[in-house]
Amino acid sequence: MTNAMTVDVEDWHQLLVRYMAAEEIPPTSNVVEGIGILLALFEEWAIRATFFVTGRVAETFPAAICEIDSAGHEVAAHGWDHRPVSDMSQQEFAEDLRRTLDTLQRRRRSGDTVLPIFHLGQPRNGRSTCS
Repeated sequence: MTNAMTVDVEDWHQLLVRYMAAEEIPPTSNVVEGIGILLALFEEWAIRATFFVTGRVAETFPAAICEIDSAGHEVAAHGWDHRPVSDMSQQEFAEDLRRTLDTLQRRRRSGDTVLPIFHLGQPRNGRSTCS
């Protein structure tokens, strides 16, 4: 039997503040603590996962994205800041996805992990390194 493991990497505190108080705050360190716990657990049990990461988390905590990638997990796009696609125009969605992918690509350590994404007609050139 084949199983799949995915992880949404987002900061619920950040999202709650947005939806409850209509304020934008940066992701908190809670998200990094959660990533560390999951990476240790997955290593112990030899589990590989796909981590769907928001662009804001990748921008705020680039080392965490490198850690996920270096541990052999896939890094995938989860939008810039978890804004519902239904709230965006086609142009806004395309820009959100491009911004997220550019940010994630710059923060990955290896060039081997493939981002499972929608292709927007923009070729990705070369291998990325964490910056």
